[in-house]
Amino acid sequence: MVCGNDRIAFLVYQVLLSRGIRIPQDVAVLGYDNMVGIGDLFLPPLSTVQLPHYDIGRLSALHIINGDTHRETVRVNSPWLQRGSM
Repeated sequence: MVCGNDRIAFLVYQVLLSRGIRIPQDVAVLGYDNMVGIGDLFLPPLSTVQLPHYDIGRLSALHIINGDTHRETVRVNSPWLQRGSM
């Protein structure tokens, strides 16, 4: 199950576990955004994708400061943090 953010993953955990569905043996769960201090509180710990807030902000600020007008996609590394849910 791929979740749009870690908060949704928390709700998915609740529903799955309440129905006796085991994570990750029966269903793997992946979050997105790596809410600070949250992933390791899940049982099992939540695998998630790190949302690089700092890098996005820095690149956006530089875009404005430099007066850039390009509309190309700028890719920012978003590392996968593998924990116990996958």
